[in-house]
Amino acid sequence: MADFPEIPDVSQMSPEESSDRFGKAIAIAVVLATLAAALVAFLQAGALRTDDEAAVRAERLAAESLGQRIRSQEIAQVQFERFELAEQQRRRAGRARQRRFFGSGDEQALLLEEERLTRVVTQTEKSSAAIAKAQGVKPLTDRGETGPQEDPLFPERYLAGARREGYRLSALRDAANAEGDRAEVQFTNYAVSLTMLAVAVFLFGYSLTPQGRARRKLFAGVATGFVTVAAVAAAVTASDPPNRPPDEAAEAFADGRVAADTLDHEAAVRHFDRALDLRPDFARAHILRAGAITDGGAPALTGNTALVDDRTLERTIDDLRAARDLGAEDPQALVSLGFDLTLEGLREDDDDRIEEGIEALEAARGRFKSNPAVDYNLGLAALALGRRDEAQEHYDRAVRRTIFQDERRKVKRDDILQEQGYVGAAFSDLETLSAARGKELGDAIAEVKQRIVGPVSALTSPPVTGEELAPEQSERAAGPPARLNDIELVVTPALTQMSVGSEENFDPTKDRLSLQWYWRPPGGRSWSVLNEVSGSALEDELTVDASDNTYLLRRSFVQLSAPTTCLADGSYRLEAYVNGRLAGQGKTEAEFGEQEADPVRDIGVAYCRPPDWKPAPGRVPGLVSGSLSPDDESGVFVFSIDPEVAGEGEPSEARSARIIAETLRRFEIADVGLGRPERTDEPFLGLDGELVQLYSLAGGALIAGSGQKPDGEILVGIAFGSGRTADLVDQVFQSLSDI
Repeated sequence: MADFPEIPDVSQMSPEESSDRFGKAIAIAVVLATLAAALVAFLQAGALRTDDEAAVRAERLAAESLGQRIRSQEIAQVQFERFELAEQQRRRAGRARQRRFFGSGDEQALLLEEERLTRVVTQTEKSSAAIAKAQGVKPLTDRGETGPQEDPLFPERYLAGARREGYRLSALRDAANAEGDRAEVQFTNYAVSLTMLAVAVFLFGYSLTPQGRARRKLFAGVATGFVTVAAVAAAVTASDPPNRPPDEAAEAFADGRVAADTLDHEAAVRHFDRALDLRPDFARAHILRAGAITDGGAPALTGNTALVDDRTLERTIDDLRAARDLGAEDPQALVSLGFDLTLEGLREDDDDRIEEGIEALEAARGRFKSNPAVDYNLGLAALALGRRDEAQEHYDRAVRRTIFQDERRKVKRDDILQEQGYVGAAFSDLETLSAARGKELGDAIAEVKQRIVGPVSALTSPPVTGEELAPEQSERAAGPPARLNDIELVVTPALTQMSVGSEENFDPTKDRLSLQWYWRPPGGRSWSVLNEVSGSALEDELTVDASDNTYLLRRSFVQLSAPTTCLADGSYRLEAYVNGRLAGQGKTEAEFGEQEADPVRDIGVAYCRPPDWKPAPGRVPGLVSGSLSPDDESGVFVFSIDPEVAGEGEPSEARSARIIAETLRRFEIADVGLGRPERTDEPFLGLDGELVQLYSLAGGALIAGSGQKPDGEILVGIAFGSGRTADLVDQVFQSLSDI
């Protein structure tokens, strides 16, 4: 408490003398308080002016950001359309070359047409570059850093670059809003100080009145305390002004957003680090850095954040906590924080940390009306703490939200990919729980899995507490459980395959089969669901092998993944559920080395290749593309051949054999003599008239396949290599998949 001012002892003075000295002291105090109030009012006016200026700047930046996004989108669209035009022209030139090679026209005329169209392509690219320069952007080219040969997400890298200016303006607007918020807080603090000073002046004056004379020392002392507190509060407020963050923070933030959009997580973290060094209170940068750290630490195959290492998890939690403490209102950030805290609690066997995760999840719960992720995570946390009834309620609610879009359960989601995404995430999290507390919760985890997959595979509401585990899905669901025996798994870089040796009480025409494929990286601590190849079996997807009467189900991971990805080394596991009950399991190991996906979108094919293979020269969009090893001794090529070029005829193996031979001869794929082809029984993309042939090369082998698509387009795939890479050549060829 502030010391009272020295007031003369009126008991030793005459009334006139005492009153005169006290009045002078009070007059001085009133003047000082008034001056302090004037200074605070001046500071308050400055804070108000800063708030107003920041608000105006934020509004202007909001309008500029919106306009820039629209403008950038239009400019990028122009460049993309110009790129597509050049690709079409290249394709026409390639067709002329095809016709010349296959002898389906006058060779000289076709050569002239090819040369003319090639010049047209060159002119189109020049004009595109001129347009891009006039608009202040980089042109989109076939072999540029944002082109299809460098960007696996083409054209995302180019489009993300076009969004950069919008991101920068958005960050500047956020900074202006933050500055305005700080100024508003200052204004409020100054208002409190002014109020205290006004009360102090009143008390000083009241102490001189006849009514206050009896306790004038008390009134004066309290007034002095108010002045002291108000002055200190105003000084503290003035010492921390709402400075405008440097514009470089917005630049770094925009670069981080672009890097994150293109899945360059390491670069994104670096840019967000820079942004936060310049502006530590940037909540949005904390959230996005947390996402980049997590995504960069998660395996590329599944992106499962539960598989990140402890240091990555700790950094992510620190960022999400910082964002929350800075007042961020992003509910998804709270969900991520809640899950990460639960995961950390499981790893450290810390129930208090899991409780903290539940608090974060509950804070976000009300903002997710149709998204089941919050309830799945709450169910996981409750089950981890042994609250089985509570966990069951959360999981049942999550399942309802998986199947239905509305709370009244009137509108079904009808999106099997999204439904499997929710189920797969829940199963992956349960595997994480199993790795941590499987001994005491193993039965409960198995029961929860069946409680999830049963209703989702049947698309019916889950049962209420106390009813049977699996709801009625068919007339067979109430009967004896089905069994799938002798399950064998085959995994290649491109696909997964399940075969069933024998079965009991299983009828694929009536029973609902759901497969959940798991992957665990070498040395990994937990399993993660591969959603691309998991989920309910579709009609006619489960086939019967006539040779041994076994069931077979094969799915192409390369075809179904986005972005296009190849499978990786590690352990693979399968859980097969029939009518919501576990009917069989299988497990296998895969070790085929690192593979990268090469999507040829203009032909509609993708394949897996070693990471050191590079694009082969001579690519013609929509017609031919390929990759070669560093020594050019191994490679793969894909051709799209116009049916008019290949000649008339119904799709047949004989026609495919002729097209393969002609393609090998005309395009000189192998510069050494080929042996006589050996026909195989392997399929080629399931095309009409498909044929796969094996050729012997000097010191190596070549595999070629061909077939015709329903629209008449003919595809040819060729892989070749030396003897030491024979197995690799076969692996690359077998990975060819539709996309």
